[in-house]
Amino acid sequence: MIIDHCHENPRDLTGNALMFGPCSALASAAGRAPAWMLAALFAALSGVGALACGAEPQPSDPLAQPAGGPPVSLVIANSDLAVGENRVSFGLVDRDYMPIRPANVDVRAVYYEPGASEGRIRHRTTAEFIPWSPEARRGTYVAHVAFDRAGAATADTPGIWELHATFEHPEGESLTIGAVVSIAADHKAPFVGDPAP
Repeated sequence: MIIDHCHENPRDLTGNALMFGPCSALASAAGRAPAWMLAALFAALSGVGALACGAEPQPSDPLAQPAGGPPVSLVIANSDLAVGENRVSFGLVDRDYMPIRPANVDVRAVYYEPGASEGRIRHRTTAEFIPWSPEARRGTYVAHVAFDRAGAATADTPGIWELHATFEHPEGESLTIGAVVSIAADHKAPFVGDPAP
């Protein structure tokens, strides 16, 4: 099933399954956005499914979640994300909320211009798994992701950012999942290289 159109070459991700986990960042942003912007946003996205990035109709809607939810969800651990390079921490959990640990996870930052139904990849990287202790099987994935503009689905920053993660699912198929992230113009907390408060 070809369902990810957010890339330069349509053959890059042929056959990958795209499913989106909880969109808590969008829900938070929606609470701050004016009604007219929300109406325009949902109208623009209605033809392809909420936050779907394909410009063409699909034979089956990847965002119409199967019974029990998506097989894996992308959970972003940090919320203070801003323009520039960011250290994004995230986990991958299955339907039972148990962490999974694929060997390789490719990450893409996809940006949607205000009112656009198709996103553009702005950054690509590979995540590294960081165990919580030398012997630990559990830990978190870390990806250094650069965002070149703000986007929080608000009147001041109306664009939308998504993070997509692609990996080999334990069942043997390549899976792409995603989450909406809110990107501010500046970090709330001092960032690496900033003067101490």
